[in-house]
Amino acid sequence: MNTLTDFYSLPIPDRKGEKPVLKKNPKNSVPHPSSLEEKRRQGTVSFPCAKYTVSENSDEDHTSYLAKPHWHEAFEFLYFEEGEYTLGINTESIEVHAPSIAFIEPNSLHSIRKKGRIREHAILFRPEIVSGGNADAARHEILDPLEDGKIRFPLVLTPADPGYPEVETSILAICRVFEANGLTDDDRLYLADAVPELKVRAHLLAILAELSEHNLLKNEIRSTDPRAESLKDVVTYIREHYEEKIYIRDLAAIMHMSEQYFIRFFHKTIGRSPQRYICEIRMREALLLIEQTSLSVTEIAGRCGFASVGLFIEEFKKQHGTTPFVYRKRYRG
Repeated sequence: MNTLTDFYSLPIPDRKGEKPVLKKNPKNSVPHPSSLEEKRRQGTVSFPCAKYTVSENSDEDHTSYLAKPHWHEAFEFLYFEEGEYTLGINTESIEVHAPSIAFIEPNSLHSIRKKGRIREHAILFRPEIVSGGNADAARHEILDPLEDGKIRFPLVLTPADPGYPEVETSILAICRVFEANGLTDDDRLYLADAVPELKVRAHLLAILAELSEHNLLKNEIRSTDPRAESLKDVVTYIREHYEEKIYIRDLAAIMHMSEQYFIRFFHKTIGRSPQRYICEIRMREALLLIEQTSLSVTEIAGRCGFASVGLFIEEFKKQHGTTPFVYRKRYRG
């Protein structure tokens, strides 16, 4: 089952009929399974907006990542239709129960962990699709500040909050437009026709109007959290050096923290110990190499930073219930 993090690392076509191009990864010759800073645009050049849906029916009583820590320049509206989640935004951790709506602002470090059966929709868009037009009060008070980074959204909206029914109605309407008219690229939907684009734009404006009417939009500059920015550097370092030996002291130094304080802070913010997170990144990379290359298990263990092939096989069996050899054989039929 793909996750949102997997979706973020896939290509987006410019317009209808254009073939997407995968970002190259010369080192492993496979696409990265996770994205930290997502630079790829959402939707098309002329209408940068896309929709993703993730649905998992497993009732297993454990928490796992739906989207690993990452950030991007788009706004993201998350509609949690079913399930329980832990939403990480910068250095905050929020327990979320469906139904509810979360608002992710550009360049916010965020992650989603889920527990059991879930269904979740993500709408990502650039602010220019709702800005522009005449220099009226709406543009001056809401749309221009939105594009200039001077509007703050509520983190999470629940049915108990004012305006929730109207915002939820608009979110669901956007989902229906994408599902009825969207062009499919893997599990993402994007638009390339004028009428559905206009409908989505209208519903996004309706959401902004409802939030503003209920005083849920704050006119203030989105300030950066220094700890969140340093944490971005840490997860980027892990992602870029997972094939090497990574020392906790080096990660702690990036954040100017002692090792013990860093370990506690990382676990509280990311939901995993640094050691566990590093192992998960290595295992995800190894899984891609098993599925998409003919490298030996020993070579894969070395490329992905495992101290020995024995430790790699042991960890693989813990996560997948079988050995890399058997997994590859089953995967390839």
